[in-house]
Amino acid sequence: MALAHQRLMENGLMMSAEEFAAFGDSVFKRYEEAEAREDRDISDLVKYQDIVDTLLPTLPKARRERLALEAKKAFWDAAVKSYPIRKSARQALEGLRSKGLRMGVVSNHHDYESLLGHLEDSGIRSHFEVVLASEREGIRKPSRAIFVKSLRAMGVESEHAIFVGDSPRHDIMGAQGAGITAVLIDDGEHKDSWAHQKAEGEPEYVIDDLLALHDVLDDLRGGSRAKSRRRTRSA
Repeated sequence: MALAHQRLMENGLMMSAEEFAAFGDSVFKRYEEAEAREDRDISDLVKYQDIVDTLLPTLPKARRERLALEAKKAFWDAAVKSYPIRKSARQALEGLRSKGLRMGVVSNHHDYESLLGHLEDSGIRSHFEVVLASEREGIRKPSRAIFVKSLRAMGVESEHAIFVGDSPRHDIMGAQGAGITAVLIDDGEHKDSWAHQKAEGEPEYVIDDLLALHDVLDDLRGGSRAKSRRRTRSA
């Protein structure tokens, strides 16, 4: 919010950083409640446009739209720095691609363009044929619909697909609802959520690193479509 506050101050906003942060939080909370009611993710651009329109209503419309876009971009430019791509993840993606696997992304994300930009800047966008963001699709995980849409976009049947994620509810339950083999990443950073949500989704496989997907693929290619939880650790 700091960069957004600075940009709006340059355009006539008379509000302290603390007041602006509190106002921004109230706007985002209102949209969060709407998302929960409607079971979808609303674009962050809509939220920042609401903020700018409310605080600077006398500015020309085109200028307010530009400010909202700049504020949204500033937020995501800062946010993605908290999500670096691990070296092992890069190695895993390169290895999977070299084996001929086709890959896509299905994400509960509030800004499709920022998601694409993050993948591009991280040097991994080329690994994925399809990138679906809930904000753009109008549906979000664990809805079966967004998983089915990803399968159709890639022309793949569910029995020939696996889905990898770190959320028992959104990723595991959602993928299994679409008939996809589910792989949970339990790398030690999400143990609390896994323990809390464990009863909601029982993955076919549990791995601690993307590199362990090679073992999962070997197991599946051996003719086993697991129905009980297995733990596979990376070498």
